[in-house]
Amino acid sequence: MPITPQNLAHHELIGLRVRVAKARCRSYKGFSGVVVDETRNTLVVEGLDGKRRRVMKKGCTFHFRLPTGCIVAVEGRVLVGRPEDRLTRRALRKW
Repeated sequence: MPITPQNLAHHELIGLRVRVAKARCRSYKGFSGVVVDETRNTLVVEGLDGKRRRVMKKGCTFHFRLPTGCIVAVEGRVLVGRPEDRLTRRALRKW
């Protein structure tokens, strides 16, 4: 199934380009690169300069660039959890 803005939180994030749009920690804000690893609470992002940074998911807002070129904003609290468990988690619905 292709990655779309609606199902991004239930897909694998490794390999996607990302930019930290908002963050509690000022040093994270504006950092961009490619997601190279993911844990329960963090994303490991390799920047354009080759440096890797571990960014906390909770407290950040990320802008992901999908393979189609679409940019999607995702709050980090939606991404918190082990990647293999997040794939099967039900979507949060707002009525």
